[in-house]
Amino acid sequence: MQIFNPQTPKPSPTVISLIWTASTAVHIAFLYFLAHQPIKMVIIDAVVFNSLFVIFSIGVFMGLEYEGTAKPFWRRIMYLYLPMLALIVALWLLASYSMLTILIEDEDYLHALNDSITYRALIGVFLFSIVVIVQQLIHYYRNYQQKELKTSKLENELQRSKVNTLQMQMQPHFLFNALNSISSLTFEDSEKTRQMLIKLSEFLRYTTKYSEKQLVKLSDELSHIDQYLAIEHLRFGERLKYEKKVSPEAETRFLPCLVLQPVIENAIKHGVNQSIDPVKITLNAKTDQDKLVITITNTKEGESRKKGTGTGLKNLSNRLKILYSDRARLHVENTKTLFTVKIVIP
Repeated sequence: MQIFNPQTPKPSPTVISLIWTASTAVHIAFLYFLAHQPIKMVIIDAVVFNSLFVIFSIGVFMGLEYEGTAKPFWRRIMYLYLPMLALIVALWLLASYSMLTILIEDEDYLHALNDSITYRALIGVFLFSIVVIVQQLIHYYRNYQQKELKTSKLENELQRSKVNTLQMQMQPHFLFNALNSISSLTFEDSEKTRQMLIKLSEFLRYTTKYSEKQLVKLSDELSHIDQYLAIEHLRFGERLKYEKKVSPEAETRFLPCLVLQPVIENAIKHGVNQSIDPVKITLNAKTDQDKLVITITNTKEGESRKKGTGTGLKNLSNRLKILYSDRARLHVENTKTLFTVKIVIP
């Protein structure tokens, strides 16, 4: 059984007033021009019948909010709607006739009123049937909206869960690499090891702070990349060159958290780590109409000797697809001396 929700939309007073005015005007016109009844009695008749019709309609409209939808529709028609219509029409006619016999004493009018009971009953069935149909249409439409909203929320939660899973896969990926870097320096340079641990702590502090956010400003993400490269620079020294060119408009744009890290990490792994000569990583960020365009390139010496699994860029591509569908793009271009990743975010 459906529990009545106090937040359920009530019939609008404006709509009720318009319905009452229209039905009363039609009622008056019919009795005055076709039945040739005196105007005073016609007005009283129309006001009483239509006012009670509106009152009973509101009762029907609100009462059906308690109705459940578990039973088959035909059973609800047989055991609810038809008996309810009969009862409501009977009560409506009884109340209207009772009031009119008190307000009007004209015998001719009362005789005509009694003669019209059959027609009024049929009109009442028709009008109250419309009320029930309208209420049911609103009821089903509101349920449809609630189901759509619930489905949308579930889909959003699922997408968020997928994004978080991919993001969590990338964070340990970096941490393993950073710990390997620290391990390689432990016996070579204790001072560099200490500095690297400090910078790693700062880096993880940022990760903890922003990892729960879906979107961050590009300026914050670039600060994060600077911290990461500071760690790697302690390991590779002058072999690692980094340059960034960011337009002022691009700095304030939002993008998914930790979206640049796997690209830079890939450049370190397959560029700097595989070369004995200095490798330059270049990051360019600009806006193109309503899109944020980020291009990251790194020089390299031929094909990488260490084949990776492609987890970082693959996860990045999946994250962009989940968050932006086909509106975002990840383009990779690999030549003998240059590796380029272009990210376009709406």
